[in-house]
Amino acid sequence: LVVRLCVGGRDRGVGVLALGQDLSMLDKGMLSFSGNPLVVYLSSDIDDIFELQAVELELNGNFIARKEMLPDVMSALEHGGAQRVIVKELPQGDYQLKATMIGKVGKGRDHRTSVILTFSKENRPKTVELRVSNQRERFLPEFVVREWD
Repeated sequence: LVVRLCVGGRDRGVGVLALGQDLSMLDKGMLSFSGNPLVVYLSSDIDDIFELQAVELELNGNFIARKEMLPDVMSALEHGGAQRVIVKELPQGDYQLKATMIGKVGKGRDHRTSVILTFSKENRPKTVELRVSNQRERFLPEFVVREWD
């Protein structure tokens, strides 16, 4: 996967394109990780209505990750990229993943919302996409969860 995003439009475009190709390959089962990890990606289809500052993950009630959203990451997300939040080896079993987005809406008003995904982990990789999307009725961001099994 692409781990470096450049500020220049040309390099950033290549990085986003390469990341998109990796995600496509992952979706088709052509790209694999060693073992059987849980892989969580973040993507977005919101531009200027929400300032995403961080994403926090909990697994079965235990904190496992916090990803701060740096300007280059936000730029990549705004151009259709995705950010890997975590890769964690998990044994088979039942799990509950809680994802919380933290940011600002409107004129700097704090916004925090969570989503919970309950899943059974089998003896193969589990990939989850958390897409930050606009809740049209209230003009507030929300997570849309997609499982890529």
